[in-house]
Parts: sequence; C-alpha cells; structure tokens
Amino acid sequence: MKYLKKHIILMIVIAITLAMFVGAYIYILSDIKSVGSNKYVDLDNEIYPSVDFIEIMTVYGNNYFRNYDYIHEDPLFSYIEYDPVTDSFDMDSIEGTEYENTSVNITGEGKVPESGILRGEMNLIFSFNKYFRLIHYKHPKITWIYYTSENSFIGMYPWVSSSHFKYSDEIKDIAFYSIATPQNNYMRKALWTPVYQDAAGKGLMVTLSSPLYYNEEFKGVISLDVTTDTLSDILNCNYTSYLIDSEDSIIAACDKVQLNDQIVKINEKLDISDAQMTKIRNIRNDSIKLVGGYYVYKYSFDSAPWSMIITESLLSIILKSLLISVPVILICLLLLIMANEINHRKQAEEQISEMALKDELTGLKNRNYLYSIIDRMMSDADITKQKLAVSIFDLDHFKKVNDSYGHPIGDEVLRQTAQIAEGMIRKTDILVRLGGEEFMLLLPGTDIIGAYEVAEKIRIALENRIHPVAGKCTASFGVTVKTEGETFINLYKRVDEALYSAKDSGRNRIVSYEEGLKKPIASARLDWNNEWNSGNATIDDEHKGLLSTANELMYMSMTNTESEQIEKQIDLLVKHITDHFTDEETILIEIGYPDFTAHKKMHGALKAKALLFSQSFKTGGMKSSYFFSFMVDDIILGHMLEEDVKFFGYLKKYN
Repeated sequence: MKYLKKHIILMIVIAITLAMFVGAYIYILSDIKSVGSNKYVDLDNEIYPSVDFIEIMTVYGNNYFRNYDYIHEDPLFSYIEYDPVTDSFDMDSIEGTEYENTSVNITGEGKVPESGILRGEMNLIFSFNKYFRLIHYKHPKITWIYYTSENSFIGMYPWVSSSHFKYSDEIKDIAFYSIATPQNNYMRKALWTPVYQDAAGKGLMVTLSSPLYYNEEFKGVISLDVTTDTLSDILNCNYTSYLIDSEDSIIAACDKVQLNDQIVKINEKLDISDAQMTKIRNIRNDSIKLVGGYYVYKYSFDSAPWSMIITESLLSIILKSLLISVPVILICLLLLIMANEINHRKQAEEQISEMALKDELTGLKNRNYLYSIIDRMMSDADITKQKLAVSIFDLDHFKKVNDSYGHPIGDEVLRQTAQIAEGMIRKTDILVRLGGEEFMLLLPGTDIIGAYEVAEKIRIALENRIHPVAGKCTASFGVTVKTEGETFINLYKRVDEALYSAKDSGRNRIVSYEEGLKKPIASARLDWNNEWNSGNATIDDEHKGLLSTANELMYMSMTNTESEQIEKQIDLLVKHITDHFTDEETILIEIGYPDFTAHKKMHGALKAKALLFSQSFKTGGMKSSYFFSFMVDDIILGHMLEEDVKFFGYLKKYN
C-alpha cells in the first residue's frame, strides 16, 4: 500500500510535470504571438502618421501649384545665396541665426529663379516647412523630410549644411526619387522604397515618397526618411525579430541580430531554403507556424509593403519549457500536500487580474481594460448601427506642475481630474486613464455634438476647479465618432490628431476631428457663382450676404484681429443664419414647397449647431477658423448647394 501511494504520487508528479512542460511550451508560443501583436501596434503607430502626413502634403502641394500666383513669397528667400563659381545656390547663411533649427536648407544647381513657376515651386518648400516642423516635433524619430524638384533643387528638414549634403543630379538615381517618377509610378501613389544606404551618412534607411504634379506635369517628389535604427529599437524584445520588405530584404532587426549596415535577405540570415521562405510568406497575419527548425510569427502591414516576423528555434523553446518544468516538480509535491494553498493562490490571481485592469492612482480603468473591451464595443456599434464617440483629453502643461510642486501634488491633480470627469458622465460611459496626464472617454450612443457637449462640460469644470497648491489646471480635448467598419488603431489615430490640434492651437479647448481637421482653412475663400442664383432676389441677396460675412470672419482669423471683434462677427453670422432661415421658410410656405417640413428641420439643426459653436468660441474652446469651416461644410456646401437647390425649380414655377 505504501509503495502504491508512492507510485501514485510519482505518476501524479510526472503527469503534472508533463502538463507543465506542455503548458510552458504553449505559453511561449502564445507569448511570441502576444509580443508580435504589441510590436506590430508599436511599429504601425510609427508608420501610419508618416503615410498620412505624406498624403496630406501631396494634396497640399498639388493644390498649391494651382494657386501659386496668389501666395505671398516667404521672407526666408533672402537667405538663398548663389555661388557663380560652382553655379549653385544654398541657404548656408542661415547657420547661426534664429532660423537654423526651424527651417529647411534649399540647395540646387544653376541660378536662383527670379519669377514664374520655378520661383513658386521654391516658395512651396517654405510653405511645407511649417508642416515639416510639426511632424518632426511629434515624431522626432523621423530622420529627414524633404522635397526634391525635377528642376534640380532640394529642400531638406531639419536644416543641414550643404557641406554635409546638397543637391546633385545623382540624387535622381537614388530610390527615394526614382520610385516616384512617372516611369516607375504611373498611378502617382505614395510608395515606400526598398531599404538602402543613406547618402547623408545616416546608415540604412527606408523612405516614403510621393510625386507632385502641376497640369499633368511631373514637378518633384516629397519624401520622408526613417532609419533602420529607429525601427530596430521598436523591434527589441525577448525573441529574434525582423522587419522585411516585399523583396525579403531585412529593413530592421532587434539587437540580437548583427546587420553591420549591410542589406541582407531574410532567408540568408536564417539559412533557410526557398521552399521554406515560401511557407513563411504564406503564413496568415497574426499567426505562428513551424518552418524548418523555427517557429515563425508573421504580421504584414497595411500602411507599408512590409512584414514583421519573429523567430524562435524549436530547440530553444523545448529547453526553455524544460527549464520551467523541472523545478516545478518540488512545487507540485508541495501543492499536492497543501491543497488549501491552491485556493489561496487562485484568490490572489483573481485579485491581481482585477488590479491589472485598474489604475492604482486614480481608481479609473486603465489601458489594459481598454484593450480588453474596445474590440467588443466597436463590433457592437457596427452591429447595432449605434454611434460611438471617443474623446481624448490631456492636462495642459502638467510637467510644470510636477517640476514646480513635486509628484505628490501632481498625483493629487490627476486624482482631482478623474473625480471631476467621472462626475460629468453617464453610467454607460467609460473613463480610462491611458497613462501620465492623458485620459480617454468612450461614449456609446453619442454623436459628435453630444461628445462635444460632454467634453465642454468637463473642460469648464476643470477650468473652474482651483487646486489649493497647483492652481488652475486646464485640459485640451480631441473628439471624434467611429465610422462604420473602422479599426481602433485608425479611430485612435484620428482622435489623437484632434487632441494634438487642440494643444497646438492654444490648449484649453476642444477640437473635433470631423470639424477641425478636414482641410487647411487658411487658404480658403468663398466666391459667389452665378449658377447658385435661385431666381428669388431675397434668397439670393441673403445667400451672398452669408458668403460675404463668412469671408470677413476668415479674414479676421488670418489677420489676428482682436478676439472681441471676431466674437461680434460670429454673433453677426449666427443672426444672419437665423434671419435668413426665417425669411426662406416664409417664401417656401408661399410657393407650397412639398418638402418644407424636412427643410425646416434641417434649419433647426444648423441653428443649434451654430449657437453651440458660437458659445464654444466665447469660452475659448474653439478657434474662429473652425466656425468658418462649419460655414463652408455645413451651411454653404452641405445645405445651400445640396438642399436649397432642390426648391429652385419651384421658385421658377411660382414666379
């Protein structure tokens, strides 16, 4: 009986050991997949903004060429100097001035153009400059941002002396330029280059390039460089990881891999056959598969022709599983004797699991909780066709609070912020601390106006609550609404852009992605088109008055007019909108317009929105240019030119 018990215990220990080995084996595979998914998100967060930025700059550049005659010449032109000895020009004279750290350096061959489209094209680089600074400030890992002209000059940001890099005709043979030319890119898309050696000495890099055209004429290429060192830093983890391009060349790798600034194929590095390489290419996204003597995890990007792979040898996984399993034998014996301890362990694990979803400082849900529920929330919104609004807000100048009063006071401010925000939301809403001084609001069943109202209540409450030590602590907000089928990564990117715009435009305000980031407002102007005549003098005169008053508001915004005058102009616009809608409704009743009820309902919604935006401007939560955007998108384009034209035919019959 005694030996039987020993055998039973031994069998139990062996069974548990085997189970632990299998569990450890499965855990390592699961961990590889988990690490891979996280690294994919980190890399995509680095890649996606670059793609969006280049696409926006391409649209901006193409539109610029259509209007270059009307653009004021940048004062920095005075720093461009021509050298008759080398028959070339540069902006080296900017070195040592206040502009050295904020300006491009334009270098080129021949004389500096004095006028015409070439002069305008060079001025485009100065127009790009402020956007170059902006993206480089937010994503400092981007190495170079530049525009290369087909007309033999280049503008690079950050500024670099021509003694280190300058334009030469050989540049046009380098991948960043040749990939975007009409011969190689007839679809005119933004394309990533294969990995190549940087001519300015930054090592291996990849470049995103997009062509610019004017009247079907190829003008040049706008490009953005990312070094492989930057991408390699992101790839670092407990496993061997690589980033490869469509030609299977290694773009970047973790620290475990030595590349020595040489372009190497992944199959050469892993020493695998062509057939095994084909199996790796055929691995489904976010999946892991045994190929040869390696477990390989793969994820291909939508935003670039790249794939991330993580490898771990089969032998290594077996040894790690054994190392985990063998010491467990003693633990298993103790666990068999101390069954009660198992219950305690389970309870502790449940407590740890609960704590993992909660922010210890504020008591709010944390980022882990967000990741655990966001996919379900977004799927439910798609299925039920319900709105899902999202807001991110960030305390303004919070670093100064920590630096001036210490982290304990900073922690008090964060707890106070969480308490105030929680008191302003519904039970169905979810408030998450993303980390640091950044918070996220998930608002199910809420449209953009509702999201704006919630954000405004929180913003005002924070502004009015004075901390006894830190004083007033305001916040900036970005808001947006999920679109059908949208991924969380894209939704997060859009609302984060809105938040960044709010901080960049003065802080302590709210920017909605839908209203604030559709297009550059600064160059917009509305001009009356005779095709918009309805045939009714009252309606046409009031429509023209709307355009004129809106243009005046835009002019005030661009010329830094006093805030009080802008406020009066917005009040005038709101009154003009209200009076015009009243007059128009009277006329529609007289002519018996059959869709009068629906049209009047649209008027009511637009008036409410105008009053909301007007109030937000007065409290400092919105820039005047966004009210102009509302006039363009909602009143002029969205209503006057889409809805009002529907009753023009009835007016003509009535007259």
